[in-house]
Amino acid sequence: DQIYGGRIYRLLKVGAQHRYNGDSLGIGSRILEQISGRPLPQLYQRCLFGPLGMKHTTATNSSYDARTTALDLARFGQMLANRGAYGDKRYFTERTFKQMIPQRLEKLLGDDTVMEWGIGLTWFGDQVIGHGSATACTLQVDLKNDTVVTMTRGAAGRNFGEYHDRFI
Repeated sequence: DQIYGGRIYRLLKVGAQHRYNGDSLGIGSRILEQISGRPLPQLYQRCLFGPLGMKHTTATNSSYDARTTALDLARFGQMLANRGAYGDKRYFTERTFKQMIPQRLEKLLGDDTVMEWGIGLTWFGDQVIGHGSATACTLQVDLKNDTVVTMTRGAAGRNFGEYHDRFI
C-alpha cells in the first residue's frame, strides 16, 4: 500500500517528534496482514474479539472505526487490568504489558520532556490507564483498584463536558 510505504515515511520525523495519529498503527497493521495473510478485521475477530467474547464488536482498522458496546469494551479493559490475561487465555505477557503502558518519552524527545505515552494508552490518574476517542467513548482501567470504567457512544453530545467527569 503506497500510503503506508515510502511516501508517508518521508513525512514522519521518526525518533525526533511525537505526533498523535494512526500512522504507526496503520503500518503495524499492514505488517500483521502481510505476516498472517489475513485482513485485519479477520485477525481481530479470530485472535482478540472472538476469544474475549466481544460478540458485538467490529473494527476495520487499527486507529479508528471500531464499533463496540460498553460490556465488550469492559472485557477488553479487564484483560488490560489482568495485564494480558482473560479467563483461561493469555493474550500477551506481563513484560509486554509493561512496555504498553505510558512511559516518559525522554529517549525520543530529550531529558526535559514531560510527555508520557504508551501503545494506545495514556494516563488518566494515579495508576489509571485508558484511551478516549473522537466519539467521546471512554475506557479507563484502574490498575491499583482493579476497576474498569467504559462508556460507548457515537458522539459526545452537548452536555458531555458537564457530566462526563461526574460519570467517572
